[in-house]
Amino acid sequence: MFIDNRIFAISSANFDYRSFRYQYEIALIGSEPDVVSQLKDHIKETLADSEVFDYERWLRRPLIQKILEWTLLPFRHLL
Repeated sequence: MFIDNRIFAISSANFDYRSFRYQYEIALIGSEPDVVSQLKDHIKETLADSEVFDYERWLRRPLIQKILEWTLLPFRHLL
């Protein structure tokens, strides 16, 4: 996370029930310019390697995938 493109937070914290209930989380917060620069470069590379989510394509995913998702749904809090 960036705050005003000057302060960063690198963290294992997740905002979900499992993390709050069962896991100890840690965060590194700082403003070191070299680290800020490296993080910005990393984010740019990640975005360049990403693809836009297509909701219509997701709706047309194969039936077997939908069945597997439905089967695993009760165990989502463990994943």
